[in-house]
Amino acid sequence: MNIDLNQIIPLQNLASMPEKIKKQLDETPALVVFHENQPQFALVSLAQLEVLQQGKSARNRASAPASRTLPTTEEPPKIGVFVRSTFERLIRENKIPLEEVAQLCDKDYCKAVLRNSRPVLLLRNNQSLDIQRKDRYGHARYYNTEYVIHGKKYLLTNAWEDHPHRAAFLQWLNGR
Repeated sequence: MNIDLNQIIPLQNLASMPEKIKKQLDETPALVVFHENQPQFALVSLAQLEVLQQGKSARNRASAPASRTLPTTEEPPKIGVFVRSTFERLIRENKIPLEEVAQLCDKDYCKAVLRNSRPVLLLRNNQSLDIQRKDRYGHARYYNTEYVIHGKKYLLTNAWEDHPHRAAFLQWLNGR
């Protein structure tokens, strides 16, 4: 089962964001609920559930009743791939306000909200890309792709680990 980024919601958001979840279910056939950085459940509208059950019963008239869950066989994408593709989509759709860009350039904000020890975005300067993306020890800490946001060039950090960054990133993403 392929999981679109727009289908992912953290378990803790189920009770606190019912209107947003309802709107997402109107726009997509299913939502995937993540808990402890793993897909755990699928949410579908009753209309979509009926379609799924009818399709299954048409294929398997003599088999057992329809399953109550929609299993996923794929692992979630690696955190770096997930973050990078999500940022690329948000940038492409112009969904990161200027104020939020400034916050994502702030080390303290990134530490508190995204649990990342460095700024998530780094404003490009006149240094070469290869020099600016590396720390003082020569380790690349930012991807070598420049992202243009509100007319300025930025680098995105590559310092992501599944724990604790996935949960923090999902919470930030869904709280926007």
